[in-house]
Amino acid sequence: MRLISNLRSSNAFKKVLYVLVAVSMGIYIFCLPTFGQSTTKTLYLVYASMIVFALCVLLYIFLYENFKFPITTLIIPLFVIFAFIGTAVYSKQYRSWLSLVLLVGSFYIFIYGFKCIKNRFLFFNIIIISLLLFSFYFFFYYRKEILNFDIFKTEGFRLGSHFDNPNSIAVYALIGLSLSLIIFSYGRKKIKYLYAVPFLLFSVLGIVTGSRTFILGLIFFILIFLFTKFKRHRIVLILSLAIFILLFIILLNTPFMATIKMRFIRAFNTLFGIGVKVDTSTIERYLWSDYGIFMGSKNALIGYGSKGFPVFSGTGTYAHNNYAEVICDFGIIGTILFYFPLGILLFKFFVSKNRNSAIVITFVSYYILAGFFNVYYYNKVYYMVIAILFYLTYIDGVQEPFYIQRVEKLKKVVIVSEYSEKDSKSFSQAIECLNGFDVSTEVFTVLCKKQNGKRSIFKESIRLRKFIKHEKPDLVISVPQNNWLICHLSLLGFKTPYIIYKNDLKRESGFLRNTYLYFADGVVFENQNPTKTYSKRITKKSAYIDLFWFLDSSIEKRKDATDKFIKY
Repeated sequence: MRLISNLRSSNAFKKVLYVLVAVSMGIYIFCLPTFGQSTTKTLYLVYASMIVFALCVLLYIFLYENFKFPITTLIIPLFVIFAFIGTAVYSKQYRSWLSLVLLVGSFYIFIYGFKCIKNRFLFFNIIIISLLLFSFYFFFYYRKEILNFDIFKTEGFRLGSHFDNPNSIAVYALIGLSLSLIIFSYGRKKIKYLYAVPFLLFSVLGIVTGSRTFILGLIFFILIFLFTKFKRHRIVLILSLAIFILLFIILLNTPFMATIKMRFIRAFNTLFGIGVKVDTSTIERYLWSDYGIFMGSKNALIGYGSKGFPVFSGTGTYAHNNYAEVICDFGIIGTILFYFPLGILLFKFFVSKNRNSAIVITFVSYYILAGFFNVYYYNKVYYMVIAILFYLTYIDGVQEPFYIQRVEKLKKVVIVSEYSEKDSKSFSQAIECLNGFDVSTEVFTVLCKKQNGKRSIFKESIRLRKFIKHEKPDLVISVPQNNWLICHLSLLGFKTPYIIYKNDLKRESGFLRNTYLYFADGVVFENQNPTKTYSKRITKKSAYIDLFWFLDSSIEKRKDATDKFIKY
């Protein structure tokens, strides 16, 4: 116990252990594509690096952090537990099932590793550097083929089978490429422009694998980047899209892209019955996907177990479609359990304005699309990416409640109200004092119109959206709570936070009471303690006030009475 106490109080040991966590993470990520081929003895290097990484993370968490993690992540081991049923009854592929267990273990190690590092750009850089080192090794191993430019024109030319299959290597290239784009997009220092180098290297790595999925992923990530970067500048966005399309067409017609271009043309001709030559890969993917869904319908509840499709289909390989493979191997229940984490992440994107939302939605969207072309339920990099997304959503992405944000950020506030402008000013004065706004804060009141006693939510949302786009406020307040839907629809696509002022004019059922409040960044309750009625997720971003006390007091008294504002 004394030793543990000494270690916890030692800053020097904490720094050393922190470095060990970062270094062991980098080594493990480097080993995944480099030595991950199960047919080689070097696979043990992956296990060794994983064990070292796990020990460093567990020791750091034990000494300096806590073992709490998002409860929603339990659905991932639940999927693996359920997968054992079909495996034991039908496929008997226990080794493959144990690989799933190890993948889930790596998922939690990554989450805790990110929690130790606590800096998303640092562990992004660790991943990028590790994959860059793998890229250099890849280029060195295939240096003769790459330097022989004529070989790129050869039909069927693809590199990567020494390390894993070329499609898996292409996924690693996509991850490195996408993280380089993210840092380039969100980095604030001039050094971010250096990330064009890893972006180009990962692009070359993906191209030489000859993977069509890589090209589709590359196009997807660049389009997301352009829309994110220039969404407020339409002319620049249109010009950027035009330049990107032009450059891509030019690149596609170079000898370097001959194999991929040929594969795309043959796939197109095969799908639409054009030309003489057909692409057997496209035909196989189509037939295998269809056959996987057919097999899944025959054993709809639990499926045929891990690697059930290769075992029982007679193809000897996977279905090249994650949806078909998961349905065949694990049935409907297993499919729901597998895709539930992606659904949760997608739901969080819509109900909260997480600062990492753009990153999360990009990767979730990619895996939803990639499921039609690849099987990734037992892919190592998939569980690493899911760990990144859960960390960004539930740990790093949790924002401070609206009422403890920096005052300097709140220069302009919009109040959406059904009351008169005079009443709304009273509300705004109370809210201003509670949040410590400066007296120079501009407060705008937008009154919701009614026609024949009814509101047009759609029309009001468009009207409010135009106003918000023009004024660019730092905060939007719904007074009363009835306007929450108008506020939410108006702010879709904007990063502007909004809060709901809940005056409790009517009682709601338990479902409604909690549901619509999830959409807001904060809630102010009038004369009501939220901890007695609402869930923890609501109370964490809530406060309650005695509004009438504020309205009846002078401005000076209100500013001095911060103890009347109770925070949770």
